Amino acid sequence: MVEKVQGKRPTLEQLLLKISDSTDIHVQEKTVWLKNKIRKEFADPQSTWIKGFLKCVTGQTVLPAQVIEIRGIDGNFCKAHTCFNFLDVPFGHNTPHIRDETLSNEERFIKNLELTMDQTRYDVN
Repeated sequence: MVEKVQGKRPTLEQLLLKISDSTDIHVQEKTVWLKNKIRKEFADPQSTWIKGFLKCVTGQTVLPAQVIEIRGIDGNFCKAHTCFNFLDVPFGHNTPHIRDETLSNEERFIKNLELTMDQTRYDVN
């Protein structure tokens, strides 16, 4: 199946199935938020967000053969590990580097993830 979708834009379901579910409740919450963001971005055919996310976490802009594992970590920043398709997310909601107090925890998490994506500065075109 992977051979058929690599190099093409994956379907929404193919992409969502590649994101592993954690047993930790804090990580589960952030996985739900991530999947919600993916659904939103997937609806916009002009969006490059999904390509940027895949490039940040997997090192490629196509669907990986392995799952994308979401893991909880102590700390304030999301961290991506392209060799293993891991995305480490903070257990808590402490994001002192995001100063907008009007944002919900979900919005703060997505901004935190996008900061990680921006730091990779990959060209996704």
